[in-house]
Amino acid sequence: MSTASGRSSRTLASAPTDEVSARAGPARAPSSPELMPYRLREGLHWCQCAGRIVFLDLLEDRYSCLSQGATEAFLRLGKGQSRPEDSERLRSLIARRMLIETPGAIPWDRPARIAPVSGDLVHEPYPKPSLPDLIQAVTGQLGWSLLVRTRQLATIVRRLERRARRRSPSTQAASRRIAQLTSAFAAVSAFLPAEDRCLVRALALHALCCRHGIRPSLVFGVRMNPFRAHCWAQLGGKVLIGDFEQVRLFTPIAAFG
Repeated sequence: MSTASGRSSRTLASAPTDEVSARAGPARAPSSPELMPYRLREGLHWCQCAGRIVFLDLLEDRYSCLSQGATEAFLRLGKGQSRPEDSERLRSLIARRMLIETPGAIPWDRPARIAPVSGDLVHEPYPKPSLPDLIQAVTGQLGWSLLVRTRQLATIVRRLERRARRRSPSTQAASRRIAQLTSAFAAVSAFLPAEDRCLVRALALHALCCRHGIRPSLVFGVRMNPFRAHCWAQLGGKVLIGDFEQVRLFTPIAAFG
């Protein structure tokens, strides 16, 4: 199981491409030849990308990828169709308590489901952003950048979701603000480069949208060969920040807000 470090998951930089077998680690294999019912640990999200299972671990601030054999065993486990040899293939997940034994079968957590994206909202014609919006776009990114460097990703996501729940659903009047906000973020990107800042930019825009009663989704996505991770904000099928031409190349692994 190959992994990307926590700081990489926060900046969404590339992960190592060399594969480590799911048997790696100091684990002892379960004594039973067949798997008991298991559930995914809290804070663990997954998707299937290019035929492989990829995890985003919010508690450990890292991505990890299963080998082909472990991917097949993991999918069988989720369907309740495990084979005796699967305990060996999944021993690393069990040892690291990514899979936790349960007394009885429970529904398997499914991957993130998010509306397919159809284009960028920011590329459509908008009025020139106001000075207050430009200031908010800059200060918001600076503030979230500090939090990303000093806080666990799980803590950041919980904070984001609490803010989103306190806000009212989008109204027609509030929705008109989205054009000005996205335009402001596009304008300040000239001196706040987007490279390795996708998480910070998406968090900052999401927070400002919630302040105006707009409820976008914060989405994490991955791609393989080579491994890349990305983060963006979207409203319905429109990408607010994150670049549609990039976003469409990624498989969503988690969505919040």
